[in-house]
Amino acid sequence: MSPALAFLGLSILGTWGLASIAMIAGGIILIFFPGNQETASDPTIAGIILLVVGLISGGLMQITVAPLLGLDPP
Repeated sequence: MSPALAFLGLSILGTWGLASIAMIAGGIILIFFPGNQETASDPTIAGIILLVVGLISGGLMQITVAPLLGLDPP
């Protein structure tokens, strides 16, 4: 494994992981602390969508980045 691929894997892991964590946190905030704004849509549905998409994104990130870090799949 080359150091360049490991560096690329870590940089992708950091940015993609941060985005996935932000989506999961946004979904939790929308589900449990929606605020008092009056909107036509339900914040719970948006929170569930963000939570599910964040979890899927995190799983795809692990599958994609693991070979760059030299990790073998289970």
